[in-house]
Amino acid sequence: MPSNTSTNADTLPKVLQIKEITADATINIVLDTLEQNKQAIVFCNSKRSAEKCAEDSSRKINTATSLYDSKNKTIILSESEKKQLSEISEDILHALSKPTKQCERLAECVKKGVAYHHAGLVHEQKSIIEDAFRKSLIKIICATPTLALGVSLPAFRVIIKDLRRYYHGRIEAGNENNEKGMRYIPVLEYHQMAGRAGRPEHSKIGEAITIASTEAEKQKINEIFINGEPEDIYSKLGVEPVLRSCLLSLIATNFVTTKEQILLFFNKTFWAHQFGDMYHLTKIIDKVLGMLEEFGFIELIGQDKLHSQQEPSYNSKTGYVDGILNKNTTNEGFTSAAELFSAGETNKIFFDGMSEKNNKINGSNNKTKENANNLKERVNEIKKINSEIRYNATHLGKRVSELYIDPLTAHEIILAMERAQDKRVLTIPLSFLHMISCALELRPKLNVKSKEIDDIMQKLVESEGSLIVLEPSQYEPEYDNYINSFKTALFFQDWIDEMDEEYLLEKYDIRPGEIKVKLDIADWLVYSSSELCKLLTYQNMLAEINKLRIRLKYGTKEELLALLKLENIGRMRARKLYSHGIKDIGDVKKANIVTLAQLIGKSVAINIKEQVGEKVKKEDIEVKENKRKGQISLKDF
Repeated sequence: MPSNTSTNADTLPKVLQIKEITADATINIVLDTLEQNKQAIVFCNSKRSAEKCAEDSSRKINTATSLYDSKNKTIILSESEKKQLSEISEDILHALSKPTKQCERLAECVKKGVAYHHAGLVHEQKSIIEDAFRKSLIKIICATPTLALGVSLPAFRVIIKDLRRYYHGRIEAGNENNEKGMRYIPVLEYHQMAGRAGRPEHSKIGEAITIASTEAEKQKINEIFINGEPEDIYSKLGVEPVLRSCLLSLIATNFVTTKEQILLFFNKTFWAHQFGDMYHLTKIIDKVLGMLEEFGFIELIGQDKLHSQQEPSYNSKTGYVDGILNKNTTNEGFTSAAELFSAGETNKIFFDGMSEKNNKINGSNNKTKENANNLKERVNEIKKINSEIRYNATHLGKRVSELYIDPLTAHEIILAMERAQDKRVLTIPLSFLHMISCALELRPKLNVKSKEIDDIMQKLVESEGSLIVLEPSQYEPEYDNYINSFKTALFFQDWIDEMDEEYLLEKYDIRPGEIKVKLDIADWLVYSSSELCKLLTYQNMLAEINKLRIRLKYGTKEELLALLKLENIGRMRARKLYSHGIKDIGDVKKANIVTLAQLIGKSVAINIKEQVGEKVKKEDIEVKENKRKGQISLKDF
C-alpha cells in the first residue's frame, strides 16, 4: 500500500491510482513512473536488495505490454534511447580490465534504462550511471541510501522501498541504545532520501513514496516519518578516535600548548556546548592526554615546577578550572599546585565550581570573604605556574599527526613492529596485512560467517606463529573483531596472490568498488607503517613493508615487482611477460621487439623499450600473421 507525500508544500497529499501490473508494489510504481515519462530513484536497504530490485524491474519493463502511447506502441524507450543505452552498457561492462558477473548483470539492466547504484560499483561505473540519469537516458536507479548523501541527482519520484534496516548491535544513528536487529531508519535519513524528489528545472512538484503493506503500517509511517520530529544532531568530537587525533593535531601544530589553552579551546566547541557537563568533558580530555603521553606522542615540559609548590592540603577544593574559563566561583580552601594539576583533582575543582557558581558572598561573613580572596589569589598563582608547564609533541607524535591516522592505530602498529623486530615471530606478508587489518580505519571488516568459522579458525591456528598482533582471549569482546580482521587480511593475501575481482566477489562477497576502497585505505596504512619504521630505524622491516605496498597497489606476487617498475605495465601484462620468460629489466632489454609486440602490443612494446634505453620505430616492427603468441592463421591449415 503506497503512502505518498508531495514535495510541494502547497499541495495536500493525494491518492495515486497505480495499475497493479505485477504483484510487486515497487515495480508497479516504477512502471507508472515510466508511463508518465518520468524518472525515479528506488531506495533499498542493502546492496543485494538494490541489485534485485533493478533486475526485477528491468525484466518487467522488457515484458510490459500495458504502457502505450496514442499510437498504441510501447513508450518505455525510444529507438534512439535504446542505441545510446547500448553504448553506455558497453562502457559499464568494460570499466574493469576483466568484467565480473556484477558488471555483466548491471550492463544488462542498463540496456533497459534501469541501473543499480551502491558502494560495490567502481567510481567509473557510478559516474556513467549518474551522467546517464541526468541526461534522462537511465530512467530508474535502484540505490542504497548513500546516494541521498552529497550527490546532486534529483528525480521526479523517490520510492523508499525499505524503512527498516538491520543493526549489528553498534551504537550509531538510529540505534543509540546499542540494540541488535531490524529497526526503523532515522527520520533524518528519511528526509535525505525524500529530499531527492523534485526537479525544479523540470517540474513544479516531486513525489516521495513509501511502501506500507497494511493500514497499521501506513499509520506508523505517518506517525514516525511524515509527522515525526527528526533526531538531534550530536557532535562527533567526543568520539575517542576523533578526539585523540584532534588533540594530537592541536598540540603538534602548537595551536595549544598548555592545559589552560586546551580547556579554553574545547570550552568553545559545539561538543562542550551540547555536553553541558565540563566536569565529565575534562575527565575525557585528561584521559586522552594521558594516553597520548603514554604512547610517547606528547611530553610535558616543565613538570618539575609542580613539585616545588607543595603546600598543606585542605579538606575542600578550589576553582582552578573555573578561573581558566572566567567563571565566578567561591570556595572554602585550596590545595597544593601538584595536587591541583593532577587530572582527578582538576576535574573535581571544575565540577564543584560549576555546582557552586550561584553561591553568594555574605557581607557579614568575614571568613567567607577571606576565603574568596584566597581563592582569587590562588587561582592566579596556579594559572601562572601552569602557564610555564607545556605540552609538546614528540618527533614521533608530529609524524603520526601528519599521517592523519588514529594515534591508537599508530601505537598498535608500533607495538606489532616491535614484536617483529624482537624476532619473536617470523614475519611474512600476512603478518603486516593482519597488522593493518586490525586498524580502526579499515572498518567495517569482512564479517566471518557461521558457515566459514571453522575454516577461518584453522587458518588462524596455522598462521599463529607469524601474526604480530597479539590474539585476545576468546571470551573478550575484542575477539570477534580480531577474527574479522584476520579474514580481511586473508582477502588482501588473495589479492596480492593475483586473484581477480570475480574470485574475491565469490569467496568474500566483496564487490569491485568495495575492493578499491579497502585497497586505498590499506595503502594509506602501509605507507604510514613504513614512515613509522623509518623513525624507529627498523630498516630490515622497512624493505618488506615497501614491497608489500607495491604488491597491494598492483595485486601481484613478489616475482613481478621488477617488471612493475616499467610504466604501462600492470599485473596482467607483467604476468604475461613473466610467463614467457621475460622476468626483469635485463630480460626486457634482451627481448626481441617483435616478441614484445606480440605479447603486449606494438605501442606498449616500443614504450618499454624506450624506457630501458632502446630506440625502436613502429614501422620497423612486423608481426607475421601466423606468429602471434597463442594464435594461428587460417593459412596454417
